[in-house]
Amino acid sequence: MNKILMLMALVALMVPPKAVAETVVLAASITAPINNHNATVGQDIAFAGSGTGGNPPYSFVWTFGDGTSEGGQSFAKSYATPGDYTVTLQVGDFDRHTVEATVQVHITDSQTPAPSATLDMTINGNSGASGPVSVTADTAFTLAWTGTNLTACTASGDWSGAKAASGSETIPGISGSATKIYSLSCATTTGQNLIDSVSAVTTTSGGGDTTTLAISNIRVTDVTHNSAVIRWTTSRAADSRVIYDSTSRSITGQSGPNYGYALSSPTTDSSTPVIEHAVTITDLSPSTSYFFRVLSQG
Repeated sequence: MNKILMLMALVALMVPPKAVAETVVLAASITAPINNHNATVGQDIAFAGSGTGGNPPYSFVWTFGDGTSEGGQSFAKSYATPGDYTVTLQVGDFDRHTVEATVQVHITDSQTPAPSATLDMTINGNSGASGPVSVTADTAFTLAWTGTNLTACTASGDWSGAKAASGSETIPGISGSATKIYSLSCATTTGQNLIDSVSAVTTTSGGGDTTTLAISNIRVTDVTHNSAVIRWTTSRAADSRVIYDSTSRSITGQSGPNYGYALSSPTTDSSTPVIEHAVTITDLSPSTSYFFRVLSQG
């Protein structure tokens, strides 16, 4: 009896262990684009994905976050509107198991507007929008200017030199009855030119304004590839004319009518003088800088 029991124990030890099948978990991966990909409206983006584990073969279904979807392991797509989109790839295997992977894409306008540039000048805090700023004769005053998206400025008129995009200066008092014009021409970050000016007119000790004709608030608007509108303000009604050239000119020692400038607009507003002036300059050459002066009599 003991021999039989020993034999049975030996047989039990020789039975091999039960086989266990190893299962690899199904996984999905988006190989292109990378997460937080940036693109512009209308720009094609290459999408590609892969699957591992599970029981091949695999199926691939993309949803792009804009209401569209597509099947296939790789796909090229563009977006019609700016925004942030979540892209989802669903991978399925032969056993109908599914898993997902996601990435974010950021879509911006294909043409981002250039930053706007501004330039504002004041005398003692007054912009002179309604005419020359009155200052007391022989008394210093503060000339200040503030600019945005400007790189450098150059002063002209009754002051000179290179100026920062924003700043202020104490101007010595003006003797007697006189009008002074302070202009700034500044380069913008987009390569354009921005011009502003402000005028100071002295008053007598009794406070009465002089009647000297003064020009202020010179500015350029409505710029196209071959034209622009020059605008300015005068202290009283007067006519309008602009002289201009592709080369900067000094009027010192020059005589009328154009004071050394090659080109001139016709004189307008003679029969009905105005305070707010607007002269359209046409036939300009594209990608060319022009220098100008405004003239008014009245």
